[in-house]
Amino acid sequence: MGKTKNMKSIILLLFVITMSVLMETTAWGEAPEWAGDWEFTECWPHLSADTNNCIFYEISIRRDSKLRGSYEVTINTNGYMAMQRLQARGIPQGDKVSIRYVKSALDSVGRQYRQNANLLELKYSNGNITTEWKEFLPELDENQRPGVYFEKVQCK
Repeated sequence: MGKTKNMKSIILLLFVITMSVLMETTAWGEAPEWAGDWEFTECWPHLSADTNNCIFYEISIRRDSKLRGSYEVTINTNGYMAMQRLQARGIPQGDKVSIRYVKSALDSVGRQYRQNANLLELKYSNGNITTEWKEFLPELDENQRPGVYFEKVQCK
């Protein structure tokens, strides 16, 4: 009797694991592969002839080998009066990934964030990637509204 009960428990456990993998795969099928490099550039319009008056935003998203189902994220900003180096964690939630603050690099300049602060969210909607800014904001007011900003860098 004990062997039958153990066998049923093992089969139930395997079923639950299989279903959770299938559900995760289904969710990923609806959203893009978040892992990769994403870029966005903003320039002051009246100074656009000079590329030194731009800020370049780069988000690098990599699968976390230690914590299944999440990502290691690096956010770098470079350009006109900007240099931030942030480490974050990406948490997928259906058709979006929420990027949460972990720490700043020693050479990072700019705003300080509290641990686990929601920096921004990337969301897949109607074939586009929409950015919803949270605590991490671009410099220009008109770019601080939700919209399509980041593009995935394609391998060459």
